[in-house]
Amino acid sequence: MSLNGQVPFVDLVTPHRELEDELVAVFRSALRTAGFIGGPMVDGFERDFAQFCETNFCIGVSSGTDALRFALMAAGVEPQSIVITVPNTFIATAEAISQAGARPDFVDVDPATYTMDPEKLRSHALDMVTLFNSSTIDSEMEADLIRGILDSGGIPSILTNIPYAGLLGVEVKVPRGKLKEAEALIAEAKAAGPEAAAEAEAASEG
Repeated sequence: MSLNGQVPFVDLVTPHRELEDELVAVFRSALRTAGFIGGPMVDGFERDFAQFCETNFCIGVSSGTDALRFALMAAGVEPQSIVITVPNTFIATAEAISQAGARPDFVDVDPATYTMDPEKLRSHALDMVTLFNSSTIDSEMEADLIRGILDSGGIPSILTNIPYAGLLGVEVKVPRGKLKEAEALIAEAKAAGPEAAAEAEAASEG
């Protein structure tokens, strides 16, 4: 048998075996406290994950689909809106858009990066557009700083970590009608230098 034939395509046994004692202890605690929905374990997760992400708050929801849907709704996406996404993604991405009442519209990816092709994106009308992603964020203008500048100008934005928070790339999205204003704000902050950008971020947090 070849080496490839000996490696399982998906191995869900080994990691659970390694964590069995820890997982069983958590399950036992949930059983003894009836903490099946909410409760101290969820509170602890929200607190720890917010700290991990270096943000003030974390809200646990039932699924990643709900997280996407609520983010779209909070950003002002309304029924009959059009939200752009990529076709090479899990169905939950388009599902969340539909659940928010909007219509998903697909833009193909750049074959070199496998992320949304910016040139193809320009030809689409959209409500939440990617302002920056991992391939376009300037090393001196990190995502948090960019969002702080947008906040100081009253421009709502969504920050997504793909696919797992803290591990891979990020995207910063803004409403279609605010795109030019957002780009102008970022350009102005870059021209003013990093100190002015940091001051804008601090002002938005205050």
